[in-house]
Amino acid sequence: MDLLQPKKADALSYLDSGAAAPVRYARAVVQFGATSEPYIQEFQVGPLPVANGTTTLAPLNAIYNKGKGYQRIYNIDALQIAAFTYQIATGVADLTQLLLNSVSQFLHAVYTVLTLMRRLLELQMTPWRSPAVLH
Repeated sequence: MDLLQPKKADALSYLDSGAAAPVRYARAVVQFGATSEPYIQEFQVGPLPVANGTTTLAPLNAIYNKGKGYQRIYNIDALQIAAFTYQIATGVADLTQLLLNSVSQFLHAVYTVLTLMRRLLELQMTPWRSPAVLH
């Protein structure tokens, strides 16, 4: 639940010319998950403060929500999604392990080559030494 900004014209007339304070509304977001197609709906509630007989509830379709206060939820059941993901992951676990080992071996080889190159550069920059230094 958030407090909605008043209309700009109402706020400016209040600030500039002493008109009545703008009417304030709240933004309420309600999740409807127990339906065949779960969705989230935004509502405008007000005027505030809430009072019997004067408070209204209307769908909020404003520019900051693409003019559509209704949004479908495609991943409402996190447990089913987790179970599905686990099922997929266990099916490719051997491939994942093979790829990770290959990457690890590749990185180790790159590290070894870079270490050797650094050592060779160090030897080139120092005065001549006996071959025993290379060991």
